[in-house]
Amino acid sequence: MRTAGSLAIVQETEKDDLERDDGRGVNLRALEGDLKWVNWEEEDDDEGAEETEVLNVATVPEAAITESLLDFDKEPRWILKGFQEANQTVYRVYQIFQGHVIESFEIHLSNPVEFVADIEYLINFAVSRRMKKLVLDFSIPSLRTTLDALLHGVVFELPASFYGLKTLESLCISACGFDPSRFTNPELLRSLSISWLSLRQVESLLSKCPLLESLSIKHCWDLDIMMIAGKIRELVFVNCDSPLKSCSFDLPNIEIFKYTGYMICLHFMSVNTMMKEVYLDFDEERELDTDPFAIFLHKAGGKFVSRLLNACRFAKTLTVCPYLLQVIQECDIPAFLLRDVDVRYLVLRTKMQPKEFMGIRLLLDNCPDLETLTIDHVHPTPSASPRTYSCHSIDPQIHWLQNISYRCLRRTLKVVVCKNFIGDFDQLQLLQYLIRTGDLLERVDVYVPDAVMKLGEWWVRDQVMTLEKTTNRAKIILHSA
Repeated sequence: MRTAGSLAIVQETEKDDLERDDGRGVNLRALEGDLKWVNWEEEDDDEGAEETEVLNVATVPEAAITESLLDFDKEPRWILKGFQEANQTVYRVYQIFQGHVIESFEIHLSNPVEFVADIEYLINFAVSRRMKKLVLDFSIPSLRTTLDALLHGVVFELPASFYGLKTLESLCISACGFDPSRFTNPELLRSLSISWLSLRQVESLLSKCPLLESLSIKHCWDLDIMMIAGKIRELVFVNCDSPLKSCSFDLPNIEIFKYTGYMICLHFMSVNTMMKEVYLDFDEERELDTDPFAIFLHKAGGKFVSRLLNACRFAKTLTVCPYLLQVIQECDIPAFLLRDVDVRYLVLRTKMQPKEFMGIRLLLDNCPDLETLTIDHVHPTPSASPRTYSCHSIDPQIHWLQNISYRCLRRTLKVVVCKNFIGDFDQLQLLQYLIRTGDLLERVDVYVPDAVMKLGEWWVRDQVMTLEKTTNRAKIILHSA
């Protein structure tokens, strides 16, 4: 049983009276004499291992904080989500319980313009409590690109007290003014996530974080990173704008690497045999044409992705994008450049266009221990190039009818998953090829979008029956997704 007055959300006063009312709630009386009702809810998980108390002040008309979450058992924390907009007073948060440390503190607010002083107060309060985890998220849900964020501008600069944090182990900041060079004592930092802001001189911060294990940089611009080194185990880049066209990594402990964005030269100085997952999504919509400069770029891209896959060849899970499938075949001798990879789970994000077929074959050929293959059909956007019906003398009508097998199809592949199945010709041809040549194949999971199932369920089931006629071994399972 917790004491009722251990933690409270109040206005900025010198004294408060907090008491329970017949077990139904908590009376919070501010110094001015206004009576606030704060409902308490207690939730137990299925195993009874953890109990969480939730302060719900959403029903209080004067409350500016719509949700606060406190977890007393292991890591006491505050999560402040969304300040109400209409002439509301921002409530102060402070701790009454003597000697208690706030482990985690979070603010989520998409429009902080009217509450800058209050937010600074809350950050100063959190800093004084020697917290270990801090989340400051001022991003707008409607943001889609870094240009959107640039046009919106920075509306909140992190206060000076923030840069003096010494106990911080996890930091997540989004859409605010941040100067990495001012962070003086980040030695304990283990997890760092930065998004929707201008990010310069971040290397000066990373060099001061010897314990950093997780680094995520999303939707940032002015990024000037040339080298990332250290004990990082998880590294994530998502749609960042950088004036530099290359970045090197000296990360012998890397386990998870995810990159989404325009293709730049990503160079691993060492290979980690314990790598678990690699996700590569190069945001390109270029058509493989016969222009001399375009041919040069595609050949260079083919060499780059081959070398990158070689550096990540011990990853157990690999996800690749349509553009990688296109360019990997374009280097002079792709089969010579690309080595066998240790992938057990391969995800092919593909538009099912002929220009990707040889890339699919190259990866199947170089994944000798593959156990699960997912074909994630990415439908071309309206702005994408028109479908190519022939590429490198590939005839899509007969390409997957060839009886060419690979080591994984003969020895290890057991599960095939097809996402966004709509029953078109190329999807059926590829699935029939895998079923026909997969000697140990046990199951094929076909996921059909809900909208397709509602409009043409009979057609989809007819196509699935076509797959069932291809095999007497594998079980074909239809899912609505």
